[in-house]
Amino acid sequence: MMKSFFADPSDELIGKIERQIPARSLADVGDVPNAILFLASDESN
Repeated sequence: MMKSFFADPSDELIGKIERQIPARSLADVGDVPNAILFLASDESN
């Protein structure tokens, strides 16, 4: 079911999902590694 839901998302579907996210955007592939690097750094303290 999930595969068919995300197989070919329309702009309308992406917009509906993004409006439910506080940041109003979907994550980028670099977001998770960048967050991990920041949290592991001295700057996060």
